[in-house]
Amino acid sequence: MNIDRRQFFAGSAAVLGSLAAGGCNIVAANKVDAAKSSHRSDRKRTLRLAHMTDIHLNEERNAERGFQAALEHIHNLDDPPELIVTGGDLIMDALDKDAQAAHAQWDLFDAVLSRHCQIPVKHCLGNHDGWGLYLDESSRKGEDPSMDMAIERLGLPGRYYSYEVGGWKFIHLDSTRMQTQKKSYLAKLDDEQYEWLNQQLASSDGRPVVIISHIPIVSATVFLYEDTAKETELIVPGACMHLDSGGLLGMFKDRPNVKLALSGHMHLIDRVDIRQTSFICDGAVSGSWWQGDYHGFDEGYGLVDLYDDGSFEHQYVAYNWKV
Repeated sequence: MNIDRRQFFAGSAAVLGSLAAGGCNIVAANKVDAAKSSHRSDRKRTLRLAHMTDIHLNEERNAERGFQAALEHIHNLDDPPELIVTGGDLIMDALDKDAQAAHAQWDLFDAVLSRHCQIPVKHCLGNHDGWGLYLDESSRKGEDPSMDMAIERLGLPGRYYSYEVGGWKFIHLDSTRMQTQKKSYLAKLDDEQYEWLNQQLASSDGRPVVIISHIPIVSATVFLYEDTAKETELIVPGACMHLDSGGLLGMFKDRPNVKLALSGHMHLIDRVDIRQTSFICDGAVSGSWWQGDYHGFDEGYGLVDLYDDGSFEHQYVAYNWKV
């Protein structure tokens, strides 16, 4: 991604301003300290979680030491979280790796997590966790590209799932739709998952909801791409933000308990508030794939406090990793 930040802020101010005027609050910064929503003065925190996304672990670029440092930073906080939620792209890449090489990355991920993490972890799938998309059929030995290896290695109940903790409902989604013939992927839910999500929200009984997806449902970071701006329109790549964001926003519209949607994928940081839902894209644990910060966005993780009145507070924490 080739970004000229000066051109972005000059060229996109009108776009972002019009979104804000239309009911969206947008924050794009290196460190997001989200504006606090109105809440009860006697509210009680029911859960603190760390959101670790885009770890991209393999044996190169000191990635193992970096992941270890991030985990140690979380564990050594004065007020550590009770839960870690990962946001996908946990290994460097399985899209173009044979099965043996992909399993080796998962072996390393398992080893680091088992040695350096004592906090419960819930995982989300990212596009790079999927296996075999960029391999030809002979290299795949007849198997179709899928998330099956990642699901098995992470011990997940499926590509998408839900659970409850701290009085909040968590819904983990699978953002990645592999286009096998084109050797590409798009960000959206398949029909079965879309209907499942609708049913999950319908049966939430008013409990506040957190949605975890790898690729953002809504994000202002997509406008950092220079090639987003065409002569007469802005084009958002279908691999960078959910193509079904309009339908999902409609699904959330009359459900005020959908409070928060966390994502990664972009290695950049922003917050977009639409109606009652806050969409927060956290930066990457790996920064620029373990080669330093990514266009000024530090290696780090999100830290989220959830409260019994359905409010939350979020901050992005840089763990001061040095390459």
